[in-house]
Amino acid sequence: MLKITNGLDIPKPIVIPTPSLQINRLLGGGLWTDRIHTFWGNSGGGKTTFLLNLMATAQSMGFTPVIIDSEGTVTNDYLVKCGIDTSKGNIRYLPHANFLEDIENTVLPMMREPDSKYVFLFDSINGIIKEAFFKEDDKTGGMALYARSQNELAMKLSGHLTPNHLVLFVSQITVQLGGLVSPTVGKYSNSVEHFSTNIIKLWASGAQKTTERDDAGMIEAYDVLWTITKSKQAPVRGATGNYTFYPALAEIDSNQELIDLAGMYGIIDSSSKGWYGYGGDKMRRSELVEILSDPDERQKILDTVESMSDA
Repeated sequence: MLKITNGLDIPKPIVIPTPSLQINRLLGGGLWTDRIHTFWGNSGGGKTTFLLNLMATAQSMGFTPVIIDSEGTVTNDYLVKCGIDTSKGNIRYLPHANFLEDIENTVLPMMREPDSKYVFLFDSINGIIKEAFFKEDDKTGGMALYARSQNELAMKLSGHLTPNHLVLFVSQITVQLGGLVSPTVGKYSNSVEHFSTNIIKLWASGAQKTTERDDAGMIEAYDVLWTITKSKQAPVRGATGNYTFYPALAEIDSNQELIDLAGMYGIIDSSSKGWYGYGGDKMRRSELVEILSDPDERQKILDTVESMSDA
């Protein structure tokens, strides 16, 4: 219990940028700490890669990444590809973490450590079950095992959150059958819905025009469509966008997002089909992308966008 008196403020969260420039813009810079955020979508949507890239950014801000891997799919090489420093003491990893009791015994004491800074990734929550539920009788044991486990997980994590913690949930999808349409929805419990500050859908596009293949026909890159399906952080429910995802490289290319963002503020002129105006010059997209590959040039555009949006 905090007693807010004498002009003291409620503790403020830290903002951690995501790999998506547009999501960051809409949410005021990125995801808030002291919160739970849930990501869901189809297979191949790059949910894990997106969040590992975010964790690499958080790590550079002094947070220790903690990966609770219920699927057993994370590898050291892939963590490095995503930019995470895996040297001794810089990351915590809990493999094949399926039983809720083991997770609570590991994670909750870490959250109680004074002045600790952790970002927790649960990939995914769908494989987490409380072992004790198996031992209960038929009246309470079998019904909604996964939902009940997620309820307890979300509630206990929420009760331990501070501005030095960020919790990321990955959820799989399910199909709601019935009626004329069978929509895909996030496979998470009501408690996860309740405790999540942001719920973001990442969907791998199957459109051929945005899919890049190598000479052997293997997919090298494709568009990921994102939708903010819920937010308590900003009034942006239903906001959508896209970025390019290179799965083999574990890279998220936000060039198109940057071009679109700069176009909104007149920094880049994209009114001529196939041509772009920037810095007084007219160029093809490939030339513009080469310019945007310079971190200083990207930051200059982002700083200009921020100054213009604040004006």
